[in-house]
Amino acid sequence: MPDAAERQSVVDARTANFKNIQIVAHELKSRERCSFITMLKALMLRQIMMEDSVTDEEESTLATAGVKRKRSSASFPPSKKIKTDEPLSPLVLKEAQYERLSLFWYDSQGCIEADTINIIEELPLLVLMIWIFEDFPLGMWGYTPIDVWAEDENKTKVHYCRNEKPMASFQIINRRTFTADAIRIPAQTATPPTTATFTTTPSGQEHELPDQALFLKSSWSETRWLKEPEVVKIAYERARKYLGTEARSVTEHLPVIVNFQELAYTSTEIIRHLVKSTTTDGFRIQLWMLSMKLLPIHSLEPIDFWTAYWHTLCCHALLWRIGIAHGDVSLHSLMHKASNKYGVLNDFDVASVMDPGARNPNRQGLERTGTLPFMALELLRADGFEGKVPRRYEHELESFSWILVWVSRCVHNGQESRRPHHLEEWLGRNNVCRIKVEFIENQDWDPMSPDYGCLHQLLKTWVTENYQRLFRKRQSTQVAGDEKTDKEHLQALVALCMKCAEKDPFVAVPIDIGWIDGLADLNYPAAGHLPTFRPASSMAEAQIPLQRSGDGP
Repeated sequence: MPDAAERQSVVDARTANFKNIQIVAHELKSRERCSFITMLKALMLRQIMMEDSVTDEEESTLATAGVKRKRSSASFPPSKKIKTDEPLSPLVLKEAQYERLSLFWYDSQGCIEADTINIIEELPLLVLMIWIFEDFPLGMWGYTPIDVWAEDENKTKVHYCRNEKPMASFQIINRRTFTADAIRIPAQTATPPTTATFTTTPSGQEHELPDQALFLKSSWSETRWLKEPEVVKIAYERARKYLGTEARSVTEHLPVIVNFQELAYTSTEIIRHLVKSTTTDGFRIQLWMLSMKLLPIHSLEPIDFWTAYWHTLCCHALLWRIGIAHGDVSLHSLMHKASNKYGVLNDFDVASVMDPGARNPNRQGLERTGTLPFMALELLRADGFEGKVPRRYEHELESFSWILVWVSRCVHNGQESRRPHHLEEWLGRNNVCRIKVEFIENQDWDPMSPDYGCLHQLLKTWVTENYQRLFRKRQSTQVAGDEKTDKEHLQALVALCMKCAEKDPFVAVPIDIGWIDGLADLNYPAAGHLPTFRPASSMAEAQIPLQRSGDGP
């Protein structure tokens, strides 16, 4: 008989599957349409474009490694020649009922549905479809060939592969992010570009990671926005330009990106152009990125977690002031460096770059961004979802409070444990704002982790004050102090920590807070003028080892 833990895991799996079905249903409500013959033409042309994207440099690299292949059978191998231990997740699906048949194309932007045909009356179209599918490369089934590489200290190109099965969120559309540790492939065993979404290390065994482990991340970003590596690069540059000696409060707490590449042939605009779609925006493109490996912030001991947490809060505030709005502050965007336990603000996928000193980015409400459990209450209301609420710093500062709520209820001994029922509901799509308000009014429903029980009074006061301020704003009964500057919001938080620290020293602010006073006085000089903060003697620590590759290696 299965024990209680095994039975519970089955229940959890069934609940997760039900939620996944709900997510798929939500994401596939809207579909674009085209004729069946137009879809077939588009599929043939897109396949040719993918095969032509194999560059001469890739061919020469393979020749050097002693690998002989045909262009159609390695970098873009036909699915009939490949056996994998994972089920394919095709982007093109067939649906038949009796003699009726239709085609559906699914990608990170959505679904395109071809008109239904009668396979008896239009038999040549069925034969043509089978002929096209027979030699379909894996890239057309959703397994994009990726050659992951970086340059070593000798400027020699080094190839990497993932060291484990990727961690991925269940999504049909949107970013569809997956992540994994990455290891160097020895030069003598170099292989053709592989499909990062299923290729594993030899014999399925994980290798020991080098001293400086790398981390592979791939996602589908909107083509109209700056990509994560570009935003991080701008963050380093602006910190050096505007923050002087305080630049280290940013540069030491940002991810270090080694290399990245945007795969032009994966753009969702291609298929929509080929089927003559009227869609003009929302196009997505796959991007992979190698960076130095980081660890989850909540894996630290509580005292180290509290310090690293304030590192990221400081970094975030300074970034906002110099025009970098993170846009998705959540527990899993806060990491730390294993070498020194410094907190790191990570995951700039949906970040915005605005003018230095601007109050809010050029977007509203939930546009582009948000992890529901950690979002500000105001953005979770109907007008927030409708894009009628300007995003402000106070919204992202509130996200830091919800991170503490989550950690204090779900983290024990450095691991996320089973979530309480009320927090589990925050992961849903409906009424998250109402559920979080109920939590605020009844914070004693869910017991706190023994590791973070000392945060109880701080959190109870912090989230309650946020809610009361929002309530007064909605009732048009605001009082003096409700409208605060970014600096005043931070000063209020520091004052609250100092008050709570009188009973428990753990919650005292563990880092110097002089940077807060500098926020309001920060100027943005023209080139050649000194920033308000005293310039550092050396800004070497703010350099980012980032290479920008083109569409090919």
